[in-house]
Amino acid sequence: MLAIFTGIILLLLGDASRKVSQALEQLAIVITSVILHAKHVTKLPVRSIIGKQKEPLLINLSTSSQVAAFPYSVNCCKNLYGIDNKLVDFALPIEMVAYMPCGSVMFIVICFTLMSIMGLPLVILMVTVCGYFLPLFNGFLMELELLVAAYKEGKVDKDILMKSRESQTI
Repeated sequence: MLAIFTGIILLLLGDASRKVSQALEQLAIVITSVILHAKHVTKLPVRSIIGKQKEPLLINLSTSSQVAAFPYSVNCCKNLYGIDNKLVDFALPIEMVAYMPCGSVMFIVICFTLMSIMGLPLVILMVTVCGYFLPLFNGFLMELELLVAAYKEGKVDKDILMKSRESQTI
């Protein structure tokens, strides 16, 4: 259903869809740089890092709710990444509370700016469809940021982090 709405919007945009494509490429660059930074710090393969986040990613994608995925994010950080329990119990809820409003405001401003640059009328459907993915990216990036910070501070059980690489890959 989401793909149908996205396709209709891109058809309505016509030539302006190239600018939307460029904006999505920029978003992909940001997400890729965060993933590569986590890979550089932890020395783990990208497939292992992302594979361990499979459950929270799927919950975020299917419900568009970070709150629904929160227990899975906690499990991922504690049991799959091996991050110290006290750090996860403290940092993950604070990140979720602080990141969501900031991310939502940033996303809305970006959408409005891009639409005005492209000379498009405000299309609520476009904002809604794109906004559906915001919790997915927020949850994914929060867990990676917590992993990198914990790893740098030595608050990661490296045995847990390194074990079961193959079973946790995508």
